[in-house]
Amino acid sequence: MFVMSAAAAEATAGTAAAALAGLRVSDVMTPDPDIGGTWMTVADFIDSIALGSAQSAFPIISPGGSLAGVTGTGRLARVPPASRASTTLGQVMDPVPPGYLAAPEDPAAPLLSRPPLADDLAAIVLSEGRITGVVTVTRLRQVVRREALRAQPGR
Repeated sequence: MFVMSAAAAEATAGTAAAALAGLRVSDVMTPDPDIGGTWMTVADFIDSIALGSAQSAFPIISPGGSLAGVTGTGRLARVPPASRASTTLGQVMDPVPPGYLAAPEDPAAPLLSRPPLADDLAAIVLSEGRITGVVTVTRLRQVVRREALRAQPGR
């Protein structure tokens, strides 16, 4: 059973990688993502950004504007409501490993090999040191499904 599951997963991964072949990170990213600051309280961030955002994972910047970490709606929801006004994003963010940083011109297919950060984040896209986009697992799945439709004969 495990071998069959592993084989099925490998076949699916191969199909997904083929669907992303030739695409760049810029083709699959969400440009100009919503971003939080380490100094913001969880309450302020939820009220002013998270509730109105289509994103579920958010890059967090330092006061100087550089990437400091990432957090997601799942992590924010785990902060007790009574603590949200006194807890900062800097306290609830996770570090971003170097392998989760991408440039717009990088190939998109390698993003499939990473477990997501903050529930859904596959990469933070940087251009000249500035956050210019994010790539989510959800978006990668959408692109793979779209490319699979494009590849079907007789369409």
